[in-house]
Amino acid sequence: MGLDMYLRAKKFIWGSEEEDAAKARQIAEILGVDLEVTEVTFRGMYWRKANAIHGWFVKNVQYGEDDCKAYDVDIDDLEKLRDLCDEVLKKKDSTLLPPTGGFFFGSEVADDYYWEDVTRTRDELTELMKIPRLYFEYQASW
Repeated sequence: MGLDMYLRAKKFIWGSEEEDAAKARQIAEILGVDLEVTEVTFRGMYWRKANAIHGWFVKNVQYGEDDCKAYDVDIDDLEKLRDLCDEVLKKKDSTLLPPTGGFFFGSEVADDYYWEDVTRTRDELTELMKIPRLYFEYQASW
């Protein structure tokens, strides 16, 4: 048991453009279905007990509700999180992104795992946001 966190990335495949229609047909063929594929969802990021990151999503994306539901995440929000992680790392100041307590959420101190999570979040979000026209959704379970 514990805090598992998922940032899903979605790419919509609009059938109006020939290239997208070809991609949709290819994906359907790979899946072995004779259905129209309209979107592809993949794991953008996964965290385990990165409670400071989770706390940020609860406060900034989930309207303060920590309810294990999926929430849409704007690219602007991800940029803010990435920039905050960068600031935390540059200033070595965990109070800017404080650990959050909760049921099986892990350590509430800024230990080595905290700094690894913040670094990985900054780096992986930077790469993920280079992919054009993605839509994001965050969900945690505990």
